[in-house]
Amino acid sequence: MRTTIRWPSSFVDTFKTELIADRVWRTRGQLEFAIVKWVGWYNQRRLHSALGDIPPAEYELQHVPTQPALVFRGSRSDGPAGR
Repeated sequence: MRTTIRWPSSFVDTFKTELIADRVWRTRGQLEFAIVKWVGWYNQRRLHSALGDIPPAEYELQHVPTQPALVFRGSRSDGPAGR
């Protein structure tokens, strides 16, 4: 069974306008690299008006509670499989 992902139209429009329109890549690798760079910019550095003109990553750091780190003690042989 094939799953279809429905992306918000604003994301798709922005992606097509800023990355795809009027551009040609010589290789699939160049296109894949451009997509990775663009998604990184989109998620980490772009200013988002609904967030007070700060990047989404910065907003998340300011507003999402941090989870305590998981600490594992002992060696791997201390677990049930090592007994």
